[in-house]
Amino acid sequence: MGATAGSDYNLWLGVGSAEAALSNLINALSRQTSPPTVTFAPHATLLSSSIIGPSASLDDIKRTVSQVAEDLPIEQVTCKFDELEAGEQFFQCVYIKLQKRESKGLLELHTALRKAFGDTSDPEGESYVPHLSLVYGDIPMTNREKIIENMYGSNQASILQDGHVQVAGLVQVEVSEVQIVRTVYNADEWKIVATVPLKG
Repeated sequence: MGATAGSDYNLWLGVGSAEAALSNLINALSRQTSPPTVTFAPHATLLSSSIIGPSASLDDIKRTVSQVAEDLPIEQVTCKFDELEAGEQFFQCVYIKLQKRESKGLLELHTALRKAFGDTSDPEGESYVPHLSLVYGDIPMTNREKIIENMYGSNQASILQDGHVQVAGLVQVEVSEVQIVRTVYNADEWKIVATVPLKG
């Protein structure tokens, strides 16, 4: 998700030890589109720039995230995969929807950060749709759906007995830090400028 309202930063969860597998998949899916779509680091957005607000400096953001990390009894967030979806937005073209309430620590961290940055509009995180994007792009919906179909056909993804999805051999990712990411310009120019460990 790119910056809006003059803000330069988003808060991400990276993907820990799944970085190589998911980066390889994102790159492979990019090459399968014509023209190739932009590539990017795998992540789940915890908090968007529009909530952080344009007045927050990098030092302010570090300080706020560090305080939340100290206050919450969470040392690791487990992001459990739900299903593959084709969205209508550029940044939600094809993505893995995450299990919001079943992913240990995910919703708690999101709502705590939201409150810490002064947003009281959604204290329960009802509007939060956690996801891990695989493709960015303005491509027709039929093409987006075809990408998902091909992922299942090529064993890049499969549906398990519990109805949830396995992607690149993974059913979840485990993360122990929050990434502060400068998300101006194009997606391939985004840069992780700081990380804050979850301290529990």
